[in-house]
Amino acid sequence: MRSLDQARHVCENYLPGLIDGLAAIPFEQREAPGGATLPVFRSSRGPSLVIPRDYGGLGATPLDAIRVARAVGSYAPSLAVATTMHHFSVATLFSFAESVQKSGMEWALLEAITGNNLLVASGFAEGRPDQGILSPTMTAVKADGGYLINGSKKPCSLSHSMDLLTASIALPVNGTGSETAFLLIPSSLPGISRHPFWASSVLAGAESDEVRLTDVLVEEELIVRTEASPDGTLDGLQTMGFIWFELLISASYLGMASSLVERTFSNKRGSLSDRAALGARLETATLLLEGAARAVMAGQTDNDALADVLMSRYGAQDAIGDATRQAVEMLGGMAFIGGGDVGYLAAACQCLAFHPPSRSSLADSLVDYLSGTGPLLLADPPAPKPQPEPEVTVDPVLPAEQAADWDNAASLFDGAENLRLTARDCDMKYWFANVPQKTLRGNVVGYSPDLVTPDFLRAPGPLNDALMQEVAFRALAEERAARAIGYVMACAPDSTTMEFYATQLFDETRHAMIFRNHLQNLGVSEKDVPEMIELLAGGDRETILNPLEEFGLPIVRDNYDFIGGVVLLTVLVEGFLAPSFELSERKWRPLDPIMADMEKGAGIDEVRHLAVGSSIIREHLDNHPEDKERLLELVRGGMMMWAALPVFDQLGRWEALFQEGMMAHADLIGDYEIWPGQKLIESTPEDRMQKALELTGMVHTTRLMDMGLGEALM
Repeated sequence: MRSLDQARHVCENYLPGLIDGLAAIPFEQREAPGGATLPVFRSSRGPSLVIPRDYGGLGATPLDAIRVARAVGSYAPSLAVATTMHHFSVATLFSFAESVQKSGMEWALLEAITGNNLLVASGFAEGRPDQGILSPTMTAVKADGGYLINGSKKPCSLSHSMDLLTASIALPVNGTGSETAFLLIPSSLPGISRHPFWASSVLAGAESDEVRLTDVLVEEELIVRTEASPDGTLDGLQTMGFIWFELLISASYLGMASSLVERTFSNKRGSLSDRAALGARLETATLLLEGAARAVMAGQTDNDALADVLMSRYGAQDAIGDATRQAVEMLGGMAFIGGGDVGYLAAACQCLAFHPPSRSSLADSLVDYLSGTGPLLLADPPAPKPQPEPEVTVDPVLPAEQAADWDNAASLFDGAENLRLTARDCDMKYWFANVPQKTLRGNVVGYSPDLVTPDFLRAPGPLNDALMQEVAFRALAEERAARAIGYVMACAPDSTTMEFYATQLFDETRHAMIFRNHLQNLGVSEKDVPEMIELLAGGDRETILNPLEEFGLPIVRDNYDFIGGVVLLTVLVEGFLAPSFELSERKWRPLDPIMADMEKGAGIDEVRHLAVGSSIIREHLDNHPEDKERLLELVRGGMMMWAALPVFDQLGRWEALFQEGMMAHADLIGDYEIWPGQKLIESTPEDRMQKALELTGMVHTTRLMDMGLGEALM
């Protein structure tokens, strides 16, 4: 690819031997913990890339720096992310080097970076809720000889390989408040420790664990004070740092996506028009980021420039996501099966959305800026305003009885993410009075005995493959959920919640049963069902369900953590899986009414499970606000884990088979709309997968905000 080749050429000019050195290391070693790529980075003078030549560095411009970051990201995603933290830290400090030359000790450290290829880790506020990237993350107390610093940064890239640590602190001012200041300190100072934090295998090579500072004595000379702007905007030091960070981190993920797109070109995957459209979409991100970098080189480094850079980042983020999805689909299932790097890169590309600031956290300020009513504010965001009881502007809250009714229950498509139910509403008495009669309508197998499986679904082919794989995985997933719920029920704190989870246990066990039975409808003999499930879904169990179980089971089984288990079920299991299952009901409706009815009934149950689980968490946080940070960390860790799972690849495989199979039955599908305004026959795998992602995002946002954990989205 032309632009990627150009980026690699720039990288070779600045850092000779880096690309060849990275290519010589097996991909799985590049991405594993242990810093396998860092010696190559150091030997090519990587730490000096953006340091001005006047101070012994290589003097890369913003444009050249993002091209290098893109080239590195195409070979070693973890290294690109980790070194972004180094580059933006030193670029910021050296941009203002003249202001710290008077401090002999700090200046000596700056010179040591270029002279000894030192690595600088960033202890700024990246990843923390309600804080700008350069907001104070640590506190300082005056002491003899300087200040005692306490606090932590998690995740902190380069946590194990760093030579120096830069961080923001809240510095006390005459007992009247505090001001923001920056530190640049050796990582070997007493009181600095590392602790495990990053649980995902994706980007594990970035060494993003926790760094703690406990009574670390820092001399006055190692502290750089900043100036507060009267209108709340960032000062020059902060603005420059933020601009460098957004450009470099976006370019790193552009490199990861570029590696996938490059494979579609070199392997001639898809049609010419598909490849042209894919390449053009990727170049959208390239042009946005390089245009922003050129503006910075022209001297635009004020608040307006920061706004331009952020909007370029969000546009690039969308284009990277689109290009990644298209590339994975064009590369096909065999490319995914044949090597783990395709699935890995696809998962890694999603992580750009996790870097601050999230669009939701910036929305108010961005609207003010775009409308001309104020500057773009990132530092010291105002505390959330107290919210009055919301007026009902959507469908009114449904009564519990209606929520179980087959004909009247709202789906997630219809706004049921707003449904509020409590464990007291949905106890055993409720379940016996409503679910068998209103949801199941007496159909214990999940569908009317009058329905039959069409013969064409039993015939070998892509439609049969799609349905069999989906049904087999659903059977496995529901069974795993049931087993986990048994542990949650066992540690329920009272009889009310125990009764509710007993009903959910029964629901999930029944779901597993009806999906196993449907394999028999599709021609699998009863004795062969277990073997067929293993054949069709064993791989997905290993890559999706097992990691989920390994993450969640210790919480309830070993730690007896009831509320932690509720969070796992509500946010990380039901919240992620329910939307895609509801979409499944809609796509199968004109082809397999049995599958559609089973999905609809299961969906009614899942909506109830989501609503009650949310209320349990909300009530717990009302009574135990001190538990909020722990649960936020659990949610964030789970969401990061989900980003690493190949769920998107699984959906892509199913949808590609469904697409191929449904075209042979266009006459049967007719003008049926999978959702309002979208005919099923005219939908693409991308359309359906995007809808599932949108629905998942909607459910997550609504539920997390409702239960008081909305900060996990920021």
